[in-house]
Amino acid sequence: MTTAPTQKDELREEQNLELAATSADTERLVARFYSTFPYPWRPYKYDYVEDPLFYARMLAQELGCWDGRFLPDEPRIWVAGCGTNQSVVTALRYPQALVIGSDISTQSLELAERTANELELQHVSVREESIVDAGYDAAFDLIICTGVIHHNRDPGLALEGLAEALKPDGIIELMVYNRFHRGVTSAFQRAVRILNRSSGGEGDEAAHEFEEDVRTAQALLEAVEDGSWLDDFLGGFEHKHDAAVADALVNPVEHSFTVRSLVELTDRCGLRVVAPCLNVFDVTRDTWDWELRIPDADAHARYEALSDVERWYATNLVRYERSPGLWFYLQRQDAPNPIGTVAELCESFLDTTFARSEATQRNFLLGQDDRYRRSSRAVKLPAGAAPEPARPILDLVDGKRPMRELFSQAGIEPRLADVNTIRLALTTTHFPYVTAA
Repeated sequence: MTTAPTQKDELREEQNLELAATSADTERLVARFYSTFPYPWRPYKYDYVEDPLFYARMLAQELGCWDGRFLPDEPRIWVAGCGTNQSVVTALRYPQALVIGSDISTQSLELAERTANELELQHVSVREESIVDAGYDAAFDLIICTGVIHHNRDPGLALEGLAEALKPDGIIELMVYNRFHRGVTSAFQRAVRILNRSSGGEGDEAAHEFEEDVRTAQALLEAVEDGSWLDDFLGGFEHKHDAAVADALVNPVEHSFTVRSLVELTDRCGLRVVAPCLNVFDVTRDTWDWELRIPDADAHARYEALSDVERWYATNLVRYERSPGLWFYLQRQDAPNPIGTVAELCESFLDTTFARSEATQRNFLLGQDDRYRRSSRAVKLPAGAAPEPARPILDLVDGKRPMRELFSQAGIEPRLADVNTIRLALTTTHFPYVTAA
């Protein structure tokens, strides 16, 4: 079992735990915060792909399962901390699944249920329940929990709940805050509380006024000097939705992690980090690649000789605020079919033959009456050009020759860093350019 943070832990400057008196108090505080500012707000559109197995196939490829069958035919999926829309997004991606969305924010769940009804999604349901107390026992093939456990006083208790709910051969998609991304936001949150005279201590939960926090945050944004490093980081927040300002700049409780501290936490909970998970934020910022290229051959050889988690930690440290988000896939330590190392995934990728992918994406659009309706618009996937390192290989894909031959023809040495980058840039959900033939 994990233990609650010590007082010394609570006072660390890189964390934001002043309002976290006990785990129960913290959950009530966070529930009220996200009911006051449901996050995120209703998007302009929801996308879905006509092929009902598209996302399941791409998930399998991301994990090196080239037959596309990592999930069972009718998987059970838990979106743990679903907010206003993640259970809806998941249900659209996996129409063959039973999807359960859990959250402690009543207002967020009401919005999620409303959207699911407007999109006529019959295979998703939402429940008001805590991850810590949900009590699921080996019930789910896939658990999605992104941006959630770091808002718990003891993230380990929440992660234990996820581990207990996971089937032996299941997978968890987990995101927690990268410490090197959160220094500015945690400092800003603390400054807001100083101005509002609510810097911590038991009893604050009942009296805390989050609306006043947001007003103070917006006032503080106006005091940030133009051109300063803080202005560069926070630029644009003064024009954003109140929920965005609240989530980033006045959040009542947040932990942040490095790769090493996250791995230590997962180890204590009977889980292991198996692979990075591509995500829209890193893809948009072009920070999704975990591989360093060190010009000195000896230093690069030592880097590639590291274990996966030590290599990711080195990248986390060297790239600092430009390192990818801490968004990973986890397995149980006793999983009967463990995901291979990155080196093993790359070798199997090189030995596999691929064909170009084809899919059609459609969407639901939000009307002026604040209701979603199915649109007639269709987009062919994949859209746009593949990431630059992968383009010479994509040009050669013919459905007949394995990747190893294509690398040789393109004159690309199959070094681990380059193979892994190209693997992710061609075969995954965010880069679905090829499918194993």
